[in-house]
Amino acid sequence: MTQGTADREILGSGLVFGAVYTIYRVVECDGHRLVKLRNPPDYGAGHGEWKGDWSDDSPLWTKRMKSKLEWADADDGTFWMSFDDFCMAFRSLYVCRYYDPARWNTYTMAGKWSLEDKTAQGLPSVHNLQCELERNPQYALIIERPTDVCIKLSQTQNGVALQTAPHPISVVLANPGGGKKSIRLREMNRKTVISTSGDAVEEIERVCYAELRPGAYTILAATYMPEMESPFELKVVSNFPVRLWQIWPPPWKEGEKPMTLAEKIKAKAADATRAAANSLKRKITKELAKKGVDSSYVLEKVTGESAAETKAAEEGHDAALEAARKSKLADECKWVKQWDASAGAEYYYNTETGVAVWEEPEGYVEPTAGSSSGGGSSMPSLTLSTEDASSNDARAFVAVRNGDKNALSNLLDMGVVVSEALDDDGNSLLHAAASVGSKRICKLLMRRGAPINAANAAGESCYDAALQGGHVELAEYLKSKGAS
Repeated sequence: MTQGTADREILGSGLVFGAVYTIYRVVECDGHRLVKLRNPPDYGAGHGEWKGDWSDDSPLWTKRMKSKLEWADADDGTFWMSFDDFCMAFRSLYVCRYYDPARWNTYTMAGKWSLEDKTAQGLPSVHNLQCELERNPQYALIIERPTDVCIKLSQTQNGVALQTAPHPISVVLANPGGGKKSIRLREMNRKTVISTSGDAVEEIERVCYAELRPGAYTILAATYMPEMESPFELKVVSNFPVRLWQIWPPPWKEGEKPMTLAEKIKAKAADATRAAANSLKRKITKELAKKGVDSSYVLEKVTGESAAETKAAEEGHDAALEAARKSKLADECKWVKQWDASAGAEYYYNTETGVAVWEEPEGYVEPTAGSSSGGGSSMPSLTLSTEDASSNDARAFVAVRNGDKNALSNLLDMGVVVSEALDDDGNSLLHAAASVGSKRICKLLMRRGAPINAANAAGESCYDAALQGGHVELAEYLKSKGAS
């Protein structure tokens, strides 16, 4: 309320006109409806607090009321007033959303609308009939439990507002993949759009809110008209952890051919094997140097020349993958070997019947690919080496690629969370297991709570990974368990 429109009774009440007051509490106590407020921070020394009913000096206060409302005679800038006086004194009420950083998760992505990348497409309208909506910047949002989200699109760079006038912008939350995959939004309609920030307006920040069920969603950031270039920041605030990554523009460079999931995992496995081989070479050189032996001849005999070493390592890895894919007997075996820490011994568990026995049952097949008990690669010290892995999550991916079920089980017992372990491309452990065709490891991961329909950065599920790796039988098995 302004001073010119206030009643005479309000003019001498001690309130500051045209200022903003913060509401601390709204209570009903002993039949009285009261509001606790705080003075604006810059109300000045010339103004006192509220002088009406329920002010600090009001005779309406009783010992009982003071005790129940924790009233204190202190110069703390706060005061109480009746709800009726509040309605008489104030004309506007603003509800603000506050997200406590200790309770809410924040994810930020930097992007831009660019003519060079053809991402400044604008939104479809009568003023933009040639709009290619799918070329606007888009992001994948993966929700694994019912979650409240706040999506903010701001025309800022590194958190600082731009010096130029803001473009009319809007942010759209959609599910073009039906909640199963985060794919690019190509058409805005009632079936695909879940929530928006409203019409595109010339503001620095636009916000949309949503209560989302578990699933895969797509976020689109756009200007109203095409050819409006500007950097921007996309911020997602959620009350539970989510996953957020960029769908478009693609993460690979223009002119590069995107690799399939199987190709990505194979390339990473080859890199890990090569790094382990180099580590072994350095160890041999160091040990021989201590004994005064020329290491060049020994290294050539043990590891070969550098190019030959790399080739052998890659061939060894390919052989390990092939062995894992062809181990049908091991994959179809219903029995798995587990460790009982209390008894200090191994036991055998039937995943189909739930029966556990101490003696090796008839029909049990020992894992062959990368197993710690024998078989697998001809260079077990390389395929099983984990000292170059930077974390237990990375070690878990190495174990999956090598088909080492026992090592993976131990890592899961050590605290690796199957729903949170991801590689740089958003692939889960279940993606990796499906890509190399290991049904036994897929079973283990699903028993440990792996989300069967989690999508990677390309929007692919474990079902897609199995098909890309040529494992049709495993893909059908995953599909029967709910994968899509």
